[in-house]
Amino acid sequence: MKPLFKEYVVPSLPRKNELLLFPMDVKSRTDGAILVETPHSFKGFDAEIVFVVAADSFVKKNNQTGKYEILANPLYVAMTRARSFLKISATKSIGTQSLQICEALRWCLHNLRRPDQVELGDANTEKEEFEGLLASVGVKHRDWIARLRRRHRLRCEPILTPEGKFLASPLFVIDVKPQTFACLDDRADEETCRLLAEQGIRVIRPGEEVVL
Repeated sequence: MKPLFKEYVVPSLPRKNELLLFPMDVKSRTDGAILVETPHSFKGFDAEIVFVVAADSFVKKNNQTGKYEILANPLYVAMTRARSFLKISATKSIGTQSLQICEALRWCLHNLRRPDQVELGDANTEKEEFEGLLASVGVKHRDWIARLRRRHRLRCEPILTPEGKFLASPLFVIDVKPQTFACLDDRADEETCRLLAEQGIRVIRPGEEVVL
């Protein structure tokens, strides 16, 4: 890792910036220094600006099960070190876990851009909730969303397995006992749909009616 940073990063830095490579004493960093650290080493510290590179690579093979698992805790630590500005880079690769990380990041970004969700209680809040859903599915589905909201309660939250593992970030979820429906946009891959089906969750697309 160090040779790569020295070859590709250091030459592009302004002379006033110092590049400090791990491992090091974080407390000894100077003003203007660019610190390259692992999430574990930087735990308990923060910085005004933080870049998390290759977020889709926070995956490790479990030697006992032989399966790949998402390193959720280190990724959480990395994403919560910024005081003012957080930049995350990720690439959708073939692995299921990498796709799940990218979907989770997309869900977070989508909800950051939406109006704040608060308890329903007045007309303005109802309108904001409706406009937030409309921004997710597209204005051409205005009548469809309005009809669904009259008939069902729409939940905007990620779907987890009973063990707490992330499955998908749907546009919204509807519970019509005994069936749960998850609305996914056209970018959702077949693997995500398969994982949801295994959990007994039926996938619908924008404009599709909820039918038991």
